[in-house]
Amino acid sequence: MNNSASTASQNETASSTSTHETSDTINNEAINDESQTQPAMTKLPQASAQLSIGEVAERLGLSVHSLRFYEREGLMLTLKVSRDGGGRRRYSEVDVEWLRICICLRASGMPIAQIRRFADLVRLGPGNEHERLAILKEHQQRVVDQMQHLNECLDVITNKANVYENYISSSISSSTVN
Repeated sequence: MNNSASTASQNETASSTSTHETSDTINNEAINDESQTQPAMTKLPQASAQLSIGEVAERLGLSVHSLRFYEREGLMLTLKVSRDGGGRRRYSEVDVEWLRICICLRASGMPIAQIRRFADLVRLGPGNEHERLAILKEHQQRVVDQMQHLNECLDVITNKANVYENYISSSISSSTVN
């Protein structure tokens, strides 16, 4: 490796490390094992693989624009996504796992403001777990209510489809008899 490439690599590593120092002390909720009964309050693992915005977008099935939106809205665990020497965004596996959580919350109808509040609480670290739980429980109940309503709608649609299927099959049967 030539001297300028070595220096660029060292600068990128130093930049990545300093940017992720803040995230190292954040509650490791984004990568928490679901089988645990309580949130892990340990340090986050060092970011080993640094992914480009395109790689993260492809992995998560989002557009690059959507990733920038999540960052702009303050939904990331760190307030600023790390950048390489050229100013390009670099994401860690922890960032990707956190984004998966945000995507799930958003897809299930949680408002951006509530996701932002949840992210703010996680960034603050231990001591606010009751408030985080309240946010999640409230959203969980909304999702359960929505699922019940959608199941009721599905029953109506299924019954109506059955009526049409019966009508069509009886029309076909009576037209073949004639």
